[in-house]
Amino acid sequence: MVDFRTLIALLAVSFCSTDLRIRFASNQSCR
Repeated sequence: MVDFRTLIALLAVSFCSTDLRIRFASNQSCR
């Protein structure tokens, strides 16, 4: 079983790594 913390962390990292397309959105959320 995977912890929710790990899932959230992976989602955050994957979302922040794709800031090339949604630069403004990722910048505000990754701060």
